[in-house]
Amino acid sequence: MKYRLLFFTFFLLFVSCGKDNSNENIIPDPSKTGEVPPSITAMTATCFYGSTVVITGTNFSPNVAENVVKFDDINATVTQATSTSLTVTAPNLAGAPAADVTVTRSGVVSNSKNIAVDVDQNKVATYTWTTHSVKPGVTYKTGQFSLFGTSLRRIHILDITLNAENTLGIGVATSHKATVAICNDYNAVAGVNAGYFPLGGARDKDPYIRIDGKTVQNGHLGVSQLFTNSALLINNNVATVRKFTDSGTNLNQVAAVIPPSQAQNIIVCGPMLITDGSIEDLNMSQSHNSSSTGRTGLGVVEDGTRVFMVVIDYNGDVMGVSTLQLAKILQALGAVDAMNLDGGGSSTMFVENMGESGRVSNNTYSQRSVKSVIYVK
Repeated sequence: MKYRLLFFTFFLLFVSCGKDNSNENIIPDPSKTGEVPPSITAMTATCFYGSTVVITGTNFSPNVAENVVKFDDINATVTQATSTSLTVTAPNLAGAPAADVTVTRSGVVSNSKNIAVDVDQNKVATYTWTTHSVKPGVTYKTGQFSLFGTSLRRIHILDITLNAENTLGIGVATSHKATVAICNDYNAVAGVNAGYFPLGGARDKDPYIRIDGKTVQNGHLGVSQLFTNSALLINNNVATVRKFTDSGTNLNQVAAVIPPSQAQNIIVCGPMLITDGSIEDLNMSQSHNSSSTGRTGLGVVEDGTRVFMVVIDYNGDVMGVSTLQLAKILQALGAVDAMNLDGGGSSTMFVENMGESGRVSNNTYSQRSVKSVIYVK
């Protein structure tokens, strides 16, 4: 009996030593598993729904699927990955002013970094627009809501997919004419006013314009870069917004020497608003940039097959915007490159069979006669 009890006691001790209940449900310690935690060192400063955020650091996985990125508790979409950099698309954070970003790899979570949310751009990116299909691939959107503070802004958008059925073009008039009338001259289904022109005693600032490979307007010399540092180029129905980095006041001549093989259609304007996804360092001490007024702008996506034309109303009911605010609106819509067009009383959007004889925008100055348009047909 004594030997039997001793054997039983040793058996219980052996079983007890072989089982460690204290380790149940505990996340593995990276230092023991050999898994080095990912680490975030820097990140894009601000975000909004759908914006691109670049996270830099160490110990990320080069395999996109092995990185879990969260903004607070909301998963973001990882689009590119290396061991030191992740490119992600920001999720919808609703009205949150900021979020803590973490990266998880193999169950191990990184440190967190805080990112600010641009509340105004988030409003634009998440807004439920009133939409109208002009034709397949051409959508007119409009909305009125408080933006950049408590003031109401009314925004008109043409969202255009360029293809065999939707052609982007530049139209001109030999004398001043309403945007709607010029668009009708070109059998357009939609369009906006385009380049600057002398008004009354104002300084000459006609832009360089090329249509179907032929120069139709040389443009004035001695024009400030504020009005000439960018151009819309259309080649084989693909749109590009190009920034001119040349100095001086004769940038119309820079546009003129672009070979027709690179751009059958060109119109110069400015200032440039967005370059390669980043908003330009706009000089807000210039009243042209800082004034809150009616604005017209145009942006394109990276491959040039999608174009956004935007008109901001300015009248007794709604406030206009500055060029910086226009840039933020275009970026929130998805533009990678964008330019400012003639604004103020010239800002007009035309949509066939809508509004007042096609004019859907409503500026204080009604329909100022202009000299050029950008249209789709």
